[in-house]
Amino acid sequence: WADACDRIVYVDASRDVRLARLAARSGWKPAEVAAREAAQLGPDAKRAQSDAVLVNDGSPAELQEQVDRLLAEWGLLS
Repeated sequence: WADACDRIVYVDASRDVRLARLAARSGWKPAEVAAREAAQLGPDAKRAQSDAVLVNDGSPAELQEQVDRLLAEWGLLS
């Protein structure tokens, strides 16, 4: 995506939070999540390739606050 996008934002969450959300949303078991994660870049590589990292361990409102702050920092939100 680096060549197709001006900036890349990695939205991270702890593994426990990801597992709980996936189980609630899709019913995936930990082994299914692990298999999907193994097929992707690891979190460290994603962070290294990103222009910003947002931590999504809280509520949607908390994530929105982070997004708004980041966009304001980048001069993209008035």
